[in-house]
Amino acid sequence: TSRLPSDLAALGGKTPVEISGEGIAFVLSLPWDIVDGVTAAHDDILPFDIADAVRFIHAHAGRAITVDDVARQMTVSRRQLERRFRLALGRSILDEILRIRLDRARQLLLETELTLPQIATACGFSSASYFNVVFRKAVRDTPGAFRSSYTQSI
Repeated sequence: TSRLPSDLAALGGKTPVEISGEGIAFVLSLPWDIVDGVTAAHDDILPFDIADAVRFIHAHAGRAITVDDVARQMTVSRRQLERRFRLALGRSILDEILRIRLDRARQLLLETELTLPQIATACGFSSASYFNVVFRKAVRDTPGAFRSSYTQSI
């Protein structure tokens, strides 16, 4: 059951809790008058905190940011931020950081001729081998094979 105010739940019948893949776009596009109208009773799930956190992650995707870095920037506890993310997007903040890094990596693999270590660094991974492990787990292919399969089909 959503604990969001009825004015948020009335937006197209969707709440951030009910949306998965398009959740970020929905949270980022909330009208500010609705966000400002959220009462203190709903303080633990304010959607604009999530949107601000997602913007921060995007802006710093090339750095090795951590969940603690995001929590410090949002001036909330790590636990509070993790709860808000899980409620609003249905995934953890660490999953979101990795998702954004991997999206950037896919883009760089397809649009540049950067080496895999350069892409790993540009996406905030501590090493090319760690990047390879994370990429392979998420995409079910190595970064090199992913790049090759798309460049051969063009």
